[in-house]
Amino acid sequence: MHSIRIIGAGSIGNHLANAARSFGWQVILTDNDPAALERARTSIYPLRYGAWDNAIVLKDSRAAMTEPADVVFVGTPPDSHIAIANTVLDHATPKALIIEKPLAGPDLAGCAELQARVKKAGIFAGVGYNHTLGQNTLAAEDLLKAGKLGPMSPLSARPREHWGGFLPAPPGHAGPADSYLG
Repeated sequence: MHSIRIIGAGSIGNHLANAARSFGWQVILTDNDPAALERARTSIYPLRYGAWDNAIVLKDSRAAMTEPADVVFVGTPPDSHIAIANTVLDHATPKALIIEKPLAGPDLAGCAELQARVKKAGIFAGVGYNHTLGQNTLAAEDLLKAGKLGPMSPLSARPREHWGGFLPAPPGHAGPADSYLG
């Protein structure tokens, strides 16, 4: 059985906990705020999925940092992603380290160093920015399979998107803490 340790019991942490449980994975959902863990158990998760899943283990993020897991997922406010990912690597070596978008701020501070650490550790690391199942992607796939767009060729993209691109849109958002990310 696979195991996942999710750091951050907010919106994305609950989504991922549910997804992992749907595959029968062992889930440790962590947060450094006891109120966030309680909110996940009594409000966010049951309102979205019908009931709390008692197989999900709730723990303080700091106390769980050395807990073994096949996958560690960082779903905290964006300005903490790099530091938390480095702390994960200081204490454990998961098979995969997934960090919710965006990886870093506009200055990309710490990205190169984190990439070097991940490479040295020999683990997979990725950023949770996946549109492979969106309607537009599926429609494009159908067009490609039908030969309507000509021959396929590989494409690798490295978007350098940060929260500055979407936080100004809602009135009153001064930073990540004012959004669903905080």
